[in-house]
Amino acid sequence: MRRAGRFKKNNWVSSGELSTPRMFLAKKLSRFAVLQAAWSKETGKMANYWSITAVRGGTIFIEVKSSSAAQELDLRRSVLIKSLNKHFARNWIREIKQS
Repeated sequence: MRRAGRFKKNNWVSSGELSTPRMFLAKKLSRFAVLQAAWSKETGKMANYWSITAVRGGTIFIEVKSSSAAQELDLRRSVLIKSLNKHFARNWIREIKQS
């Protein structure tokens, strides 16, 4: 039987109450979401042939679906790094590798 006026405390917290571990994870997830959106915008139609599989440090690992797409990625690598870094406050992408 529930008493009137007493509510079970839920596990939700406001953004101001986030602790350091939760804030760290939230920043990583939001950075990855921005990276995914920027990747599809900057690569255009080639996003069908290149997909991000992992991000570790400043390195993005890309799965390439064909050999011609791999060559195109090799040619556009430095331009992609510069254009992707424009979407962030600081330049953190240093390298793009094929996985």
